[in-house]
Amino acid sequence: MTGLSGMIKAKAASDGRRGLRRMLRRGKRMDLEPAP
Repeated sequence: MTGLSGMIKAKAASDGRRGLRRMLRRGKRMDLEPAP
């Protein structure tokens, strides 16, 4: 999915800066691993 990174960023922005850090940890794994 190409919008995966964008979705994570959008969701993080919605959750706030605190959510950004949290999403970054989870998003890093998703970003590193290519989606099927």
